Amino acid sequence: MKHMMSFLFMMLSCSYIVFAADQPEYFMFMGNPGVGKSAIINSLIGKKVAKSGVSAGSGMTSFFRAYEHEGKQYFDTPGLADTKMREQAAREIESALKKDGKYHLFFVMTLEAGRVRPSDVTTINTVMAAIKNNGHKFNVIINKLTKLEKDEIASNPVAMASVYEQINSGTHKTNSIWYIDKDRYLEDGDRDFINIDANINDYIFHKSLSINIAKENVEKIQIDEFEQVKAEFEKSLSVLREQIMLGNSKYEDLFRTMSQVQKDLRESQKELGQVRKKASEDVAKAVADKEEEMRRRGSICPLF
Repeated sequence: MKHMMSFLFMMLSCSYIVFAADQPEYFMFMGNPGVGKSAIINSLIGKKVAKSGVSAGSGMTSFFRAYEHEGKQYFDTPGLADTKMREQAAREIESALKKDGKYHLFFVMTLEAGRVRPSDVTTINTVMAAIKNNGHKFNVIINKLTKLEKDEIASNPVAMASVYEQINSGTHKTNSIWYIDKDRYLEDGDRDFINIDANINDYIFHKSLSINIAKENVEKIQIDEFEQVKAEFEKSLSVLREQIMLGNSKYEDLFRTMSQVQKDLRESQKELGQVRKKASEDVAKAVADKEEEMRRRGSICPLF
């Protein structure tokens, strides 16, 4: 099977850095209110440890919370988009970044009519600007992706390129982008956890980018110009989307890359379907063989 792509479209750039054996490892989730950070943490741990759900106009997370599970530390932090909570949120994120260790930084976002929100791009760049390491490695999870959004991105290289370029329209950029489907059962309160399949699990724990952060390399998160920066991103993202949709020659190579990724994805899905079909046939044959063996022994009760 060909190399799988992160978020259906970019090759996952994995950096392997040797850390001390006792180096703490943190999985830190950041993002604006309502994107589902807490639900992701609960689903990864397998029990409700973080408060999640709907909270009249603001996020459920107001303070930095740390949860330990099977030797891993999970950090749940508030978002910067809420103007009333921004100053406190900045302090909480800064505190979470000053624990000294190996960090897997995840910025969680959702799309709005297939578009990246300016507040999410602003949050990424505001937080990453406070980390004074040489390498700025971080990950993006697009959560609650609807079937229509997923189908559009998977089949349309222009839509795919647009999302990628919007996420990377600021100073700080990443190729490590993944997605999680929208779970209507979770939204309706019929289920407590997101379905974390093998691919998502492998991405978060084994393929996500990491960065070693020492507390002395974390500066104060500057939020004074958040609204101004967000407004500038809003204008630039609008122009960017228009240029991409018009087929600006600057993006021709990106379009070709997206088209190839989609082709590889279709082939991978076809191979996966064949593997599943073969596994199903093998199970059916094993059951039939077992039933035949039981009949020969005098039993007439089928297995199913």
